[in-house]
Amino acid sequence: MTLPPEGTSISFKNVRYQLRSPIAIYADFECIVPKIPPGQTLNTKSATILYQSHKPCSIGLKIVSDLPQFANLPYEEHFGADSTTWLLKRLLEIEQKYLEYVFFQFI
Repeated sequence: MTLPPEGTSISFKNVRYQLRSPIAIYADFECIVPKIPPGQTLNTKSATILYQSHKPCSIGLKIVSDLPQFANLPYEEHFGADSTTWLLKRLLEIEQKYLEYVFFQFI
């Protein structure tokens, strides 16, 4: 083990990445993957040949937090073709609750 010379000090860069976030949201999409007819590309300049597409059919969502209002929330899941829309609406609801919580802490 090599130690730095005596009397030197160390410093950390990007300390913000070491700090805890008040809320962490984990989400997972499940998709149906139908095949695409051969010969389709993304555009005329692309050499990528499409062979399948992803159609979201369900999503799972877990919120992890130390804040009392968000602690111990149950795992949420949604099934259907509108899974993407449901997730975006749910994230906006969570954002609104979080902003209300933070705002009322300072009043």
